[in-house]
Amino acid sequence: MADPGNQFHPEPGAESDIVNAWEVLLREAHRPAPQPRRNIADTAWQCCRNATVAPHPQQDSTPAHQDQFAMRSEANRAKPAPLRALTNPEKHQGWAELVSADPAMLELVTRAQGMRNAHAPVLLHGETGVGKELFARGLHTGGPFVAINCGGLPRDLLASELFGYGDGAFTGARKGGMPGKIEAASGGTLFLDEIGEMPLEMQAHLLRVLEQKELYRVGETVPRNVTFRLVAATNRDLRQEAQAGRFRLDLFYRIAVFTLHIPPLRNRDGDISLLAHHFWHQFCREHALPSAGIDDAAMQALQAYSWPGNVRELRNVLESARLLSNGCTLMRDMLPPEIVRASHEGCEPALYNNVISMEQGERLLIQQAITACSGNLTLAAKKLNIAKSTLYFKMGRYGLSRRVL
Repeated sequence: MADPGNQFHPEPGAESDIVNAWEVLLREAHRPAPQPRRNIADTAWQCCRNATVAPHPQQDSTPAHQDQFAMRSEANRAKPAPLRALTNPEKHQGWAELVSADPAMLELVTRAQGMRNAHAPVLLHGETGVGKELFARGLHTGGPFVAINCGGLPRDLLASELFGYGDGAFTGARKGGMPGKIEAASGGTLFLDEIGEMPLEMQAHLLRVLEQKELYRVGETVPRNVTFRLVAATNRDLRQEAQAGRFRLDLFYRIAVFTLHIPPLRNRDGDISLLAHHFWHQFCREHALPSAGIDDAAMQALQAYSWPGNVRELRNVLESARLLSNGCTLMRDMLPPEIVRASHEGCEPALYNNVISMEQGERLLIQQAITACSGNLTLAAKKLNIAKSTLYFKMGRYGLSRRVL
Protein backbone atom coordinates (compact mmCIF):
# COMPACT_ATOMS: atom_id res chain seq x y z
CA MET A 1 0.00 0.00 0.00
CA ALA A 2 1.35 3.35 -0.91
CA ASP A 3 2.31 5.68 1.75
CA PRO A 4 -0.49 8.11 2.23
CA GLY A 5 2.02 10.71 3.03
CA ASN A 6 3.57 10.48 -0.47
CA GLN A 7 0.25 10.94 -2.37
CA PHE A 8 -0.33 14.13 -4.39
CA HIS A 9 -2.75 16.45 -2.71
CA PRO A 10 -3.91 19.32 -4.92
CA GLU A 11 -4.27 22.66 -3.44
CA PRO A 12 -7.75 23.80 -2.57
CA GLY A 13 -9.58 25.04 -5.70
CA ALA A 14 -7.20 23.27 -8.13
CA GLU A 15 -9.67 20.39 -8.85
CA SER A 16 -11.75 22.60 -11.15
CA ASP A 17 -8.66 23.63 -13.12
CA ILE A 18 -7.69 20.00 -13.69
CA VAL A 19 -11.20 19.11 -14.88
CA ASN A 20 -11.25 22.05 -17.29
CA ALA A 21 -7.85 21.02 -18.66
CA TRP A 22 -9.07 17.48 -19.31
CA GLU A 23 -12.17 18.85 -21.10
CA VAL A 24 -9.99 20.99 -23.36
CA LEU A 25 -7.77 17.96 -24.21
CA LEU A 26 -10.79 15.78 -24.98
CA ARG A 27 -12.39 18.50 -27.13
CA GLU A 28 -9.17 18.93 -29.13
CA ALA A 29 -8.84 15.17 -29.60
CA HIS A 30 -12.36 14.90 -31.02
CA ARG A 31 -12.21 18.06 -33.16
CA PRO A 32 -13.20 17.12 -36.77
CA ALA A 33 -10.73 17.54 -39.58
CA PRO A 34 -10.87 20.90 -41.38
CA GLN A 35 -13.38 20.92 -44.20
CA PRO A 36 -12.89 22.56 -47.61
CA ARG A 37 -14.16 26.08 -47.90
CA ARG A 38 -17.86 26.31 -48.78
CA ASN A 39 -20.00 29.07 -50.12
CA ILE A 40 -22.02 31.40 -47.97
CA ALA A 41 -25.30 29.53 -48.49
CA ASP A 42 -23.86 26.17 -47.32
CA THR A 43 -22.14 27.78 -44.37
CA ALA A 44 -25.34 29.52 -43.30
CA TRP A 45 -27.29 26.26 -43.67
CA GLN A 46 -24.74 24.35 -41.58
CA CYS A 47 -24.88 27.01 -38.88
CA CYS A 48 -28.65 26.70 -38.81
CA ARG A 49 -28.37 22.92 -38.45
CA ASN A 50 -25.80 23.15 -35.64
CA ALA A 51 -27.66 25.90 -33.79
CA THR A 52 -29.26 24.95 -30.50
CA VAL A 53 -32.98 25.64 -30.55
CA ALA A 54 -34.73 26.06 -27.25
CA PRO A 55 -37.72 23.73 -27.03
CA HIS A 56 -41.18 25.19 -26.84
CA PRO A 57 -42.76 24.93 -23.41
CA GLN A 58 -45.37 22.55 -24.81
CA GLN A 59 -42.76 20.49 -26.66
CA ASP A 60 -40.37 18.01 -25.15
CA SER A 61 -36.63 17.94 -25.83
CA THR A 62 -36.33 14.19 -26.19
CA PRO A 63 -34.11 12.66 -28.92
CA ALA A 64 -37.22 11.63 -30.87
CA HIS A 65 -38.39 15.24 -30.99
CA GLN A 66 -34.92 16.38 -32.09
CA ASP A 67 -34.96 13.82 -34.91
CA GLN A 68 -38.32 15.13 -36.09
CA PHE A 69 -36.98 18.67 -36.05
CA ALA A 70 -33.97 17.60 -38.15
CA MET A 71 -36.25 15.82 -40.66
CA ARG A 72 -38.43 18.93 -41.02
CA SER A 73 -35.33 21.06 -41.52
CA GLU A 74 -34.10 18.76 -44.30
CA ALA A 75 -37.53 18.88 -45.98
CA ASN A 76 -37.59 22.67 -45.85
CA ARG A 77 -34.15 22.80 -47.39
CA ALA A 78 -35.17 20.52 -50.25
CA LYS A 79 -38.16 22.72 -51.17
CA PRO A 80 -37.10 26.21 -52.28
CA ALA A 81 -39.51 29.06 -51.78
CA PRO A 82 -41.75 29.69 -54.81
CA LEU A 83 -41.00 32.68 -56.97
CA ARG A 84 -43.17 35.65 -56.14
CA ALA A 85 -43.85 36.27 -59.83
CA LEU A 86 -45.64 32.94 -60.16
CA THR A 87 -47.99 33.72 -57.29
CA ASN A 88 -49.02 37.06 -58.79
CA PRO A 89 -51.83 36.68 -61.37
CA GLU A 90 -50.64 39.79 -63.19
CA LYS A 91 -47.29 38.08 -63.88
CA HIS A 92 -48.85 34.89 -65.15
CA GLN A 93 -47.93 33.78 -68.62
CA GLY A 94 -51.22 34.90 -70.20
CA TRP A 95 -51.48 38.27 -68.46
CA ALA A 96 -47.79 39.08 -69.03
CA GLU A 97 -48.30 38.90 -72.81
CA LEU A 98 -51.36 41.16 -72.82
CA VAL A 99 -50.58 44.72 -73.86
CA SER A 100 -53.38 47.24 -73.55
CA ALA A 101 -54.15 50.73 -72.27
CA ASP A 102 -57.87 50.65 -73.08
CA PRO A 103 -59.95 51.14 -69.89
CA ALA A 104 -62.56 48.57 -70.98
CA MET A 105 -59.84 46.00 -71.69
CA LEU A 106 -58.12 46.61 -68.37
CA GLU A 107 -61.43 46.26 -66.54
CA LEU A 108 -62.02 42.98 -68.34
CA VAL A 109 -58.61 41.68 -67.24
CA THR A 110 -59.38 42.64 -63.64
CA ARG A 111 -62.68 40.78 -63.86
CA ALA A 112 -60.95 37.72 -65.33
CA GLN A 113 -58.39 37.71 -62.53
CA GLY A 114 -61.25 37.48 -60.07
CA MET A 115 -62.44 34.30 -61.84
CA ARG A 116 -59.01 32.69 -61.81
CA ASN A 117 -59.37 30.70 -58.61
CA ALA A 118 -63.00 29.70 -59.23
CA HIS A 119 -63.12 26.15 -60.58
CA ALA A 120 -66.00 26.86 -62.96
CA PRO A 121 -66.24 26.89 -66.79
CA VAL A 122 -65.51 30.16 -68.59
CA LEU A 123 -66.68 31.10 -72.09
CA LEU A 124 -64.53 33.59 -74.01
CA HIS A 125 -66.33 35.39 -76.83
CA GLY A 126 -64.57 37.55 -79.37
CA GLU A 127 -63.45 37.89 -82.96
CA THR A 128 -60.55 35.89 -84.29
CA GLY A 129 -57.17 37.17 -83.20
CA VAL A 130 -58.29 39.22 -80.17
CA GLY A 131 -56.25 37.10 -77.73
CA LYS A 132 -58.71 34.52 -76.38
CA GLU A 133 -55.96 31.98 -75.71
CA LEU A 134 -54.00 34.56 -73.70
CA PHE A 135 -57.03 34.96 -71.45
CA ALA A 136 -57.33 31.17 -71.19
CA ARG A 137 -53.70 30.87 -70.11
CA GLY A 138 -54.20 33.68 -67.65
CA LEU A 139 -57.12 31.78 -66.11
CA HIS A 140 -55.00 28.63 -65.78
CA THR A 141 -53.93 28.06 -62.16
CA GLY A 142 -51.88 24.86 -62.25
CA GLY A 143 -51.45 21.41 -63.72
CA PRO A 144 -51.40 20.72 -67.46
CA PHE A 145 -52.79 23.23 -69.95
CA VAL A 146 -54.20 21.38 -72.97
CA ALA A 147 -55.59 23.24 -75.98
CA ILE A 148 -57.48 21.85 -78.96
CA ASN A 149 -59.18 23.59 -81.89
CA CYS A 150 -62.58 22.03 -82.44
CA GLY A 151 -62.81 23.43 -85.97
CA GLY A 152 -59.39 22.30 -87.15
CA LEU A 153 -59.97 18.52 -87.16
CA PRO A 154 -62.33 16.20 -89.05
CA ARG A 155 -65.31 14.87 -87.10
CA ASP A 156 -64.00 11.31 -86.58
CA LEU A 157 -60.51 12.45 -85.69
CA LEU A 158 -61.85 15.04 -83.26
CA ALA A 159 -63.67 12.34 -81.26
CA SER A 160 -60.54 10.24 -80.76
CA GLU A 161 -58.41 13.31 -80.05
CA LEU A 162 -60.84 14.61 -77.46
CA PHE A 163 -62.00 11.43 -75.74
CA GLY A 164 -59.18 9.02 -76.61
CA TYR A 165 -59.62 5.47 -77.86
CA GLY A 166 -59.15 1.92 -76.61
CA ASP A 167 -57.15 -0.98 -77.91
CA GLY A 168 -58.43 -2.07 -81.33
CA ALA A 169 -61.03 0.68 -81.51
CA PHE A 170 -60.42 1.13 -85.24
CA THR A 171 -57.99 0.08 -87.95
CA GLY A 172 -54.57 1.53 -87.29
CA ALA A 173 -55.27 2.26 -83.63
CA ARG A 174 -52.26 2.24 -81.34
CA LYS A 175 -51.85 -0.92 -79.32
CA GLY A 176 -53.10 -0.39 -75.81
CA GLY A 177 -55.14 2.63 -76.82
CA MET A 178 -54.38 6.30 -76.30
CA PRO A 179 -55.70 8.91 -73.86
CA GLY A 180 -57.46 11.93 -75.28
CA LYS A 181 -57.06 15.62 -74.59
CA ILE A 182 -59.61 15.52 -71.76
CA GLU A 183 -57.62 12.88 -69.87
CA ALA A 184 -54.41 14.76 -70.57
CA ALA A 185 -55.93 17.87 -69.01
CA SER A 186 -57.03 16.07 -65.84
CA GLY A 187 -55.91 18.13 -62.86
CA GLY A 188 -55.43 21.21 -65.03
CA THR A 189 -57.21 23.24 -67.71
CA LEU A 190 -58.78 22.17 -71.00
CA PHE A 191 -59.05 24.97 -73.58
CA LEU A 192 -61.57 24.24 -76.34
CA ASP A 193 -61.06 26.83 -79.05
CA GLU A 194 -63.85 27.42 -81.58
CA ILE A 195 -66.28 25.29 -79.60
CA GLY A 196 -69.07 26.49 -81.87
CA GLU A 197 -67.60 24.28 -84.62
CA MET A 198 -68.09 21.08 -82.58
CA PRO A 199 -70.58 18.61 -84.13
CA LEU A 200 -73.91 18.20 -82.34
CA GLU A 201 -73.47 14.51 -81.50
CA MET A 202 -70.12 15.23 -79.88
CA GLN A 203 -71.63 18.06 -77.85
CA ALA A 204 -73.83 15.52 -76.07
CA HIS A 205 -70.77 13.46 -75.04
CA LEU A 206 -68.98 16.58 -73.81
CA LEU A 207 -72.02 17.61 -71.77
CA ARG A 208 -72.04 14.21 -70.04
CA VAL A 209 -68.33 14.49 -69.23
CA LEU A 210 -68.89 17.90 -67.66
CA GLU A 211 -71.83 16.72 -65.58
CA GLN A 212 -70.65 13.23 -64.57
CA LYS A 213 -66.88 13.91 -64.36
CA GLU A 214 -66.21 10.72 -66.33
CA LEU A 215 -65.67 9.75 -69.94
CA TYR A 216 -65.63 6.71 -72.17
CA ARG A 217 -62.83 6.24 -74.64
CA VAL A 218 -63.83 5.37 -78.18
CA GLY A 219 -64.28 1.59 -78.28
CA GLU A 220 -64.37 1.12 -74.49
CA THR A 221 -67.21 0.50 -72.04
CA VAL A 222 -65.40 1.30 -68.78
CA PRO A 223 -65.69 4.92 -67.60
CA ARG A 224 -62.64 6.91 -66.51
CA ASN A 225 -62.80 9.65 -63.90
CA VAL A 226 -61.51 13.08 -64.94
CA THR A 227 -61.34 16.43 -63.18
CA PHE A 228 -60.43 19.56 -65.08
CA ARG A 229 -61.41 23.17 -65.61
CA LEU A 230 -62.99 24.02 -68.95
CA VAL A 231 -62.26 27.26 -70.77
CA ALA A 232 -64.07 27.51 -74.12
CA ALA A 233 -63.74 30.15 -76.82
CA THR A 234 -65.81 31.09 -79.85
CA ASN A 235 -66.33 33.90 -82.32
CA ARG A 236 -69.98 32.98 -82.86
CA ASP A 237 -73.12 33.98 -80.99
CA LEU A 238 -73.93 30.63 -79.39
CA ARG A 239 -77.45 31.74 -78.44
CA GLN A 240 -78.28 32.33 -82.08
CA GLU A 241 -76.54 29.08 -82.98
CA ALA A 242 -78.73 27.28 -80.43
CA GLN A 243 -81.88 28.88 -81.86
CA ALA A 244 -80.80 27.75 -85.31
CA GLY A 245 -80.29 24.18 -84.04
CA ARG A 246 -76.54 24.14 -84.54
CA PHE A 247 -75.58 24.18 -80.86
CA ARG A 248 -77.08 22.53 -77.78
CA LEU A 249 -78.66 25.06 -75.46
CA ASP A 250 -78.03 22.89 -72.38
CA LEU A 251 -74.34 22.72 -73.23
CA PHE A 252 -74.27 26.50 -73.66
CA TYR A 253 -75.66 27.00 -70.14
CA ARG A 254 -73.14 24.49 -68.81
CA ILE A 255 -70.03 26.12 -70.31
CA ALA A 256 -71.11 29.77 -69.86
CA VAL A 257 -71.02 29.96 -66.07
CA PHE A 258 -68.70 32.94 -66.58
CA THR A 259 -68.64 34.82 -69.88
CA LEU A 260 -66.02 37.32 -71.04
CA HIS A 261 -66.60 39.39 -74.18
CA ILE A 262 -63.19 40.49 -75.52
CA PRO A 263 -63.47 43.70 -77.60
CA PRO A 264 -61.94 43.88 -81.10
CA LEU A 265 -58.79 45.88 -81.69
CA ARG A 266 -60.57 48.64 -83.61
CA ASN A 267 -62.66 49.44 -80.52
CA ARG A 268 -59.72 49.65 -78.11
CA ASP A 269 -58.64 53.27 -77.69
CA GLY A 270 -54.91 53.78 -78.15
CA ASP A 271 -54.06 50.08 -78.39
CA ILE A 272 -53.16 50.11 -82.10
CA SER A 273 -50.34 52.58 -81.53
CA LEU A 274 -49.28 50.87 -78.29
CA LEU A 275 -49.20 47.40 -79.81
CA ALA A 276 -47.50 48.62 -82.98
CA HIS A 277 -44.56 50.05 -81.04
CA HIS A 278 -44.49 46.98 -78.77
CA PHE A 279 -44.29 44.49 -81.66
CA TRP A 280 -41.91 46.68 -83.67
CA HIS A 281 -39.30 46.82 -80.89
CA GLN A 282 -39.89 43.17 -80.02
CA PHE A 283 -39.00 42.09 -83.57
CA CYS A 284 -35.95 44.31 -83.46
CA ARG A 285 -34.68 42.29 -80.50
CA GLU A 286 -35.70 38.89 -81.85
CA HIS A 287 -34.08 39.37 -85.27
CA ALA A 288 -31.07 41.35 -83.98
CA LEU A 289 -31.97 44.36 -86.11
CA PRO A 290 -31.17 47.97 -85.23
CA SER A 291 -33.87 49.77 -83.35
CA ALA A 292 -35.92 52.11 -85.53
CA GLY A 293 -39.20 53.94 -85.17
CA ILE A 294 -42.49 54.17 -87.04
CA ASP A 295 -43.21 57.09 -89.36
CA ASP A 296 -46.22 59.27 -88.54
CA ALA A 297 -47.85 58.55 -91.90
CA ALA A 298 -47.40 54.81 -91.35
CA MET A 299 -48.92 55.07 -87.90
CA GLN A 300 -51.91 56.99 -89.30
CA ALA A 301 -52.39 54.22 -91.87
CA LEU A 302 -52.28 51.57 -89.15
CA GLN A 303 -54.87 53.44 -87.10
CA ALA A 304 -57.17 53.97 -90.09
CA TYR A 305 -57.32 50.24 -90.90
CA SER A 306 -60.19 48.21 -89.42
CA TRP A 307 -58.05 45.12 -88.57
CA PRO A 308 -60.49 42.26 -89.15
CA GLY A 309 -57.76 39.87 -87.94
CA ASN A 310 -57.22 42.00 -84.81
CA VAL A 311 -53.97 41.66 -82.85
CA ARG A 312 -52.81 38.59 -84.75
CA GLU A 313 -53.06 40.43 -88.08
CA LEU A 314 -51.29 43.50 -86.68
CA ARG A 315 -48.46 41.34 -85.37
CA ASN A 316 -47.97 39.54 -88.70
CA VAL A 317 -48.02 42.81 -90.67
CA LEU A 318 -45.38 44.40 -88.45
CA GLU A 319 -43.14 41.34 -88.45
CA SER A 320 -43.21 41.19 -92.25
CA ALA A 321 -42.55 44.92 -92.56
CA ARG A 322 -39.72 44.73 -89.99
CA LEU A 323 -37.89 42.01 -91.91
CA LEU A 324 -38.23 43.95 -95.17
CA SER A 325 -37.29 47.34 -93.75
CA ASN A 326 -33.53 46.58 -93.50
CA GLY A 327 -33.28 48.46 -90.24
CA CYS A 328 -34.98 51.60 -91.55
CA THR A 329 -37.94 53.42 -90.11
CA LEU A 330 -41.31 51.91 -90.97
CA MET A 331 -42.79 53.96 -93.81
CA ARG A 332 -46.32 53.84 -95.17
CA ASP A 333 -45.25 52.34 -98.50
CA MET A 334 -43.82 49.32 -96.63
CA LEU A 335 -47.29 48.33 -95.45
CA PRO A 336 -49.59 45.96 -97.37
CA PRO A 337 -51.69 47.58 -100.14
CA GLU A 338 -55.00 47.05 -98.34
CA ILE A 339 -53.78 49.05 -95.33
CA VAL A 340 -52.43 51.90 -97.49
CA ARG A 341 -55.66 51.92 -99.52
CA ALA A 342 -57.73 52.09 -96.34
CA SER A 343 -55.76 55.12 -95.18
CA HIS A 344 -56.50 56.93 -98.46
CA GLU A 345 -60.17 56.01 -98.26
CA GLY A 346 -60.30 57.33 -94.73
CA CYS A 347 -59.11 60.74 -95.89
CA GLU A 348 -61.55 61.10 -98.79
CA PRO A 349 -64.71 61.80 -96.76
CA ALA A 350 -62.99 64.68 -94.95
CA LEU A 351 -61.98 66.23 -98.26
CA TYR A 352 -65.47 65.90 -99.68
CA ASN A 353 -66.98 67.55 -96.61
CA ASN A 354 -64.95 70.72 -97.32
CA VAL A 355 -66.09 71.05 -100.96
CA ILE A 356 -68.64 73.89 -101.66
CA SER A 357 -70.63 74.79 -104.74
CA MET A 358 -69.45 77.16 -107.50
CA GLU A 359 -71.92 79.85 -106.48
CA GLN A 360 -70.87 79.67 -102.84
CA GLY A 361 -67.24 79.88 -103.87
CA GLU A 362 -67.80 82.89 -106.13
CA ARG A 363 -69.81 84.77 -103.51
CA LEU A 364 -67.13 84.09 -100.89
CA LEU A 365 -64.35 85.24 -103.23
CA ILE A 366 -66.12 88.54 -104.06
CA GLN A 367 -66.80 89.21 -100.38
CA GLN A 368 -63.13 88.61 -99.54
CA ALA A 369 -61.98 90.97 -102.33
CA ILE A 370 -64.29 93.77 -101.14
CA THR A 371 -63.08 93.33 -97.56
CA ALA A 372 -59.42 93.29 -98.64
CA CYS A 373 -59.90 96.55 -100.62
CA SER A 374 -61.75 98.26 -97.71
CA GLY A 375 -64.93 98.65 -99.80
CA ASN A 376 -63.18 100.16 -102.87
CA LEU A 377 -65.13 98.44 -105.67
CA THR A 378 -62.85 99.74 -108.46
CA LEU A 379 -59.82 98.18 -106.79
CA ALA A 380 -61.77 95.01 -105.92
CA ALA A 381 -62.84 94.54 -109.59
CA LYS A 382 -59.24 95.02 -110.64
CA LYS A 383 -58.03 92.35 -108.24
CA LEU A 384 -60.76 89.96 -109.37
CA ASN A 385 -59.77 90.68 -112.99
CA ILE A 386 -63.36 91.50 -113.97
CA ALA A 387 -65.15 94.66 -115.16
CA LYS A 388 -66.63 96.99 -112.55
CA SER A 389 -70.07 96.54 -114.16
CA THR A 390 -69.71 92.75 -113.80
CA LEU A 391 -68.81 93.20 -110.14
CA TYR A 392 -71.97 95.31 -109.60
CA PHE A 393 -74.06 92.63 -111.32
CA LYS A 394 -72.70 89.80 -109.20
CA MET A 395 -73.02 91.82 -106.01
CA GLY A 396 -76.69 92.33 -106.78
CA ARG A 397 -77.07 88.67 -107.65
CA TYR A 398 -75.61 87.46 -104.36
CA GLY A 399 -77.02 90.30 -102.23
CA LEU A 400 -73.62 91.75 -101.35
CA SER A 401 -72.77 95.37 -100.49
CA ARG A 402 -69.62 97.39 -100.23
CA ARG A 403 -69.86 97.30 -96.45
CA VAL A 404 -66.72 95.83 -94.99
CA LEU A 405 -67.34 92.84 -92.72
